[in-house]
Amino acid sequence: MIDFHSHILPCMDDGCESAEESVAVLELLYQSGVRKVMLTPHYYAEKESVDEFLLRRETSYKRLKEEINKTSLELPELSLGAEVKFFYGISQKTDVKKLCYEGTKCLLLEMPFEKWNKSVYAEVMNLQGRCGITTLIAHFNRYISLGNSFKDVVSLSSPLQLNAEVFEKKIGTGRWLKYLDTEDIVLGSDCHNMGTRKPNMDKAMRAVRNKYGEGFMHKIDNVGNMLLST
Repeated sequence: MIDFHSHILPCMDDGCESAEESVAVLELLYQSGVRKVMLTPHYYAEKESVDEFLLRRETSYKRLKEEINKTSLELPELSLGAEVKFFYGISQKTDVKKLCYEGTKCLLLEMPFEKWNKSVYAEVMNLQGRCGITTLIAHFNRYISLGNSFKDVVSLSSPLQLNAEVFEKKIGTGRWLKYLDTEDIVLGSDCHNMGTRKPNMDKAMRAVRNKYGEGFMHKIDNVGNMLLST
């Protein structure tokens, strides 16, 4: 299983505060069955340039790798990316491609936390068409309660990333499982630390297996592998 959304890199954003905590999070993800983790710290265009962000990310990643090398733990494979906050003009920003998952043209995009207007849709469509980027919509479950329907989300013509948090509740999980069966959707823990936002992929994977069986897990993996081969 691939975790497409995490905030594990130390001291990058509101995620892990030390390399030691990052390793603890990775160990827990591995124990839950995750074998690849996309490292996706927040990118805010209003706060720094793409190159400034990439330099900070490389420094943080180096610190994490040094800590990993001190251990003999079995940990997931790591790959770099970013969770890019939507902004008007994003489709005109040529260096945004540098924020895609490494080696791909797939970008994890955090949409506005409000009802989307026509300009928002146009920006996303231009990212896909003019820029040739595959936009993966981050934690799409969070936008549906903000005036956007599932139909609105699907109309972006993008693959979707579902947060594992939706499976932590005993009720209300049915509709998310239904969505998994109808669209190209991958899972993400969106984990930040070992405290209030620790990894929870095991609950999501258990819910999917119980509903659809092990074969459906392979379907989700296939969608993920396809995205990472773009």
